[in-house]
Amino acid sequence: MKIKQLLILTIVFTTLLFSQSIENSESYYIDKRSKINALAISSSGQLIISASNDNKIRVWDRNQSKIISVFTSTSSPIISIALSRDTRYILTGSEEGRLELWDRVNKVRLHNIDGHNGSINSVIFSNDEKSFFSASSDLSIKMWDTQSGELMKNFEDAHDEPINAIVLTPNNKFLISASDDKSIRIWNTHTKKRVTTLKGHRDDIKALAIDNKGKYLVSGSEDNTIKIWSIKRKRLIKTLRGHRSSVNSLLFSTDGKLIVSASGSFYGKNDNTIKIWSLAKRRLLKTLRGHEDYVNTVALSHNNKILISGSNDKSIKVWNFKKRKLLKTFEGESSNVNSIDLSKDGRYLLSGSDDHTIRLWDTKENKLVKTFNGQKDAIQTVGFSGNEKYVIAGSGVPNGDCSYNIKIYKKSNAKTLKSFNTNRYIKAMSISTGRYIAIAQEDSYHIKLWDTKRNRIIKTYKGHLGQINSVAIDTQGTYILSASEDNTIKLWNRKRGSVLHTFKGHTDSITSVLFTQGRDCFISSSKDKSVRIWNIKKRALIKKIVLDEEVKLMAISHNNRYLALVTYDDENETSHIKLYDKKENEVIEDFTTSTQNIRSVQVANNGRYLYSTSNDAIFQWDREKPKTPSKKFIGGTNGRWVVFNAEDTQKKESSHTLLLDYNITN
Repeated sequence: MKIKQLLILTIVFTTLLFSQSIENSESYYIDKRSKINALAISSSGQLIISASNDNKIRVWDRNQSKIISVFTSTSSPIISIALSRDTRYILTGSEEGRLELWDRVNKVRLHNIDGHNGSINSVIFSNDEKSFFSASSDLSIKMWDTQSGELMKNFEDAHDEPINAIVLTPNNKFLISASDDKSIRIWNTHTKKRVTTLKGHRDDIKALAIDNKGKYLVSGSEDNTIKIWSIKRKRLIKTLRGHRSSVNSLLFSTDGKLIVSASGSFYGKNDNTIKIWSLAKRRLLKTLRGHEDYVNTVALSHNNKILISGSNDKSIKVWNFKKRKLLKTFEGESSNVNSIDLSKDGRYLLSGSDDHTIRLWDTKENKLVKTFNGQKDAIQTVGFSGNEKYVIAGSGVPNGDCSYNIKIYKKSNAKTLKSFNTNRYIKAMSISTGRYIAIAQEDSYHIKLWDTKRNRIIKTYKGHLGQINSVAIDTQGTYILSASEDNTIKLWNRKRGSVLHTFKGHTDSITSVLFTQGRDCFISSSKDKSVRIWNIKKRALIKKIVLDEEVKLMAISHNNRYLALVTYDDENETSHIKLYDKKENEVIEDFTTSTQNIRSVQVANNGRYLYSTSNDAIFQWDREKPKTPSKKFIGGTNGRWVVFNAEDTQKKESSHTLLLDYNITN
């Protein structure tokens, strides 16, 4: 039986996910997993623009459910956004005080303005779009020329505390602002003089909206209320109560009959809702629930059909405004998959990811069979025991709180049988049939052996002069192999704890080592761009395989015939999974991917299918169609996971992936 050897590597890769939301609506993973601070929507509701903490502005097509373009800001996080009526121009404001004007069609930045000394909390275009306004925590409001980007007017010290929201009357005559000083102020845009001040809120005012006729103004505050004001009479008409926490965003429907509010705050009770109010009746009509954290922003299409909302839960929700029904959820990237293992027959795939969960997949039926839960940190290593009756997983956070947990689960019912903790991060781990687990810890020259029957470490193996990168234990638990940065491999007698032999020959740090079936041979890979096959009994080198790139990772099929070798090409910035046939003594296939880092790899007995992990995806590679992955197993932050044939979507995608819906049976 094969010994499982698992390594931890660093990874940066992004993929996109499509699944189902808990409301049985469609769910699309198209936005990076970051808080949604501001949204804008086109008149038709087809284009949605989001701004978030990761300094990205994403433009996506609601109907096609895919990203059209991504703009990267030079300042972050982006907290305010505005869209021109023709949807060509996007205006953004950042927490660092920078304004940026983008040409969406030509995909260029027109202006990059360091215009404020504090966060820009609100931006708007004038009604003729010849100018735009920005309001900041530096207590100022500024008016800018759209074409030149030059400052036209500066409303200095417009408030006594940070300004959170601004709106313009339809005739551009008056500018209205709201602040943490609990006041609303109306300004003459031509003279910059304050016309009047509206008071009534008992806490910071976070949101403003004005109807299309310029008759009514609504304000939302951290006092949990919405106030309706007459602009002409400059007085309060009605206070709407219903939210249990801060009102963060407001808007009027196009006909001015309805008010939409969004809520959520650290202070107050858990609200996180969107409410729809009747202006005429001054009462609540409907509450929309679905977000799991503060709702920061709402936007409505001009035809009143599509409402969108953005939240601290890092999702964008699309609602049918007339039916008050959730249509779609655009969520963030899914959890990183850090390690995989393959059953002997190639039917079942085991994966461990950052969401603290181990998953068992049926590769033939394309479905998730079982989940194993119980660990509090990201799963870094997973493996079947030699008899495949048990699942072993290690969890922890690299450079984290110096804790690591290993659990043994019964495969049949996913119950935890054993648990072991250590105070140092585990860099490498290998499992015998079930009883013994060999581990190499971070920044350690030693190997430790955990006896699962006694539930404790029973032996420490000392002898290396450098960090141990990889360990392997044979199926019976008789021998242990260790590979080190001191360029040597040591063979240990498990019971006595003594070194039987030190294998030398590699000229650089050894990255991986594993036994072949029968324990007669083992294989090693190194930064010296070679893979070597050794005879244990003769203590001799059998074969040296020289490659063009450094070998980062490797795996062997259960029948000992096929080797999967992961290398990285620095010049072309691509990774390669090379399939080596020991019988033919040559590389028979090279799977090339733009993914720069691959964390784990496995190869099936027939040599046709290989599996690799990259961030939040597991890829299946088919030797008969090597150019692109044949399948992707992808998991999301909402706990939904899908499997799909990658080739089915190649024709539909451009630079981003749209996945097919798949119902999962746990």
